[in-house]
Amino acid sequence: MIDRDAPGYHYQQVADLLRDRMLVGNLSKKRRLPSQPALAREYRTSVDTVRRAVAVLREEGIVTVVHGRGMFGPEVEDRGEE
Repeated sequence: MIDRDAPGYHYQQVADLLRDRMLVGNLSKKRRLPSQPALAREYRTSVDTVRRAVAVLREEGIVTVVHGRGMFGPEVEDRGEE
């Protein structure tokens, strides 16, 4: 959960939390990550805040977003498989 009293932007906190979870293996880089609405519920924030956090992680090359399929770690290639 994010700390609403901490300085800085909430989306940066969400990006930091997701990055940390991926680095320690709590979120597998080889699987689909939770949806943005699911992450918003988990972190008790808005979907817009999660979108901004995902944008940060995309710029860093940590996640790849495949429209209609979800978010994946950078090792995963979209092969059109379900």
